[in-house]
Amino acid sequence: MAVESGELVRFAPGEYQRGVNRGDERVVALALGAPRESGALDLQRDCENCGERTPNSIERAPDGEALVTVCEDCGAETGRFD
Repeated sequence: MAVESGELVRFAPGEYQRGVNRGDERVVALALGAPRESGALDLQRDCENCGERTPNSIERAPDGEALVTVCEDCGAETGRFD
């Protein structure tokens, strides 16, 4: 499903969600959620170093200005969220 600027998308509880920016411009988005159950987070992202989707963790960037996702296999930064 494509979402345009200013649009809202709602997913039902338990429905899978994934957002991908296929454009060249930066996307500013707000995602809210509350899992029904707490448990382990299975966060996987594309890792250029490993050449595949790998498990990732979320950490504060060394400069303290952003959150980053880090490949658990090789330690590479896979995303930065200012």
